Amino acid sequence: MAITDDLLDQVNYKIDDLNTIAALGNAHPDDLAAIRDPDNRPDLSDNDDLRELAELYDKAISDGLIDEDGLDDPIGSYMNNSVLDINYSMHSDGSFRGSELTLAIGGPGVFFDTRTGDVDGYWGGEHVSRSVDQATVDAFDERCAEMFEDIQPRVDWDAYRAGPAVSIMSQATAASTMQGAVNASAGVAASAPPVAVVAPTIAPVRGM
Repeated sequence: MAITDDLLDQVNYKIDDLNTIAALGNAHPDDLAAIRDPDNRPDLSDNDDLRELAELYDKAISDGLIDEDGLDDPIGSYMNNSVLDINYSMHSDGSFRGSELTLAIGGPGVFFDTRTGDVDGYWGGEHVSRSVDQATVDAFDERCAEMFEDIQPRVDWDAYRAGPAVSIMSQATAASTMQGAVNASAGVAASAPPVAVVAPTIAPVRGM
């Protein structure tokens, strides 16, 4: 359990740091150019906010969480560089409900769910969960909602919500149509992680 515990602690620190970078960057937009260039960075010892921003930015770059241009949008940069998969969930009317971000897989599986506000780790049949700071959850959820709106497929929701009259095959076809529209969307950057859409009547199942 220690491996999973330690990994979840590291993930929590990292995503909280990214939200802090975003918040401090928004508070000091005129100082971002100086922060972005460590070789010519001015003395920041008298400004606690800028010193913390510089330290977190340098660490995020060193850890490979964001790219050098990620100071303007650290959460978006993190999603493009470090998130392996995004599973979007929607309400029955097609509106955004939340997202599950795959942060690690293949050894311990680590997932961040903006609906529950938890980071969950799975390893050797064991499960460990950590609550994420609500401000961080809200920041990631807002960004995921923006991304979802950019790629939301156009589906005939009236037909999809026809209830018992719609066969399981028809629902599967609708889900396939949604996924195809997502995959074909020009709004998804080439470097962005793959995405999946969870249809309203299809519950995700994970066995780790």
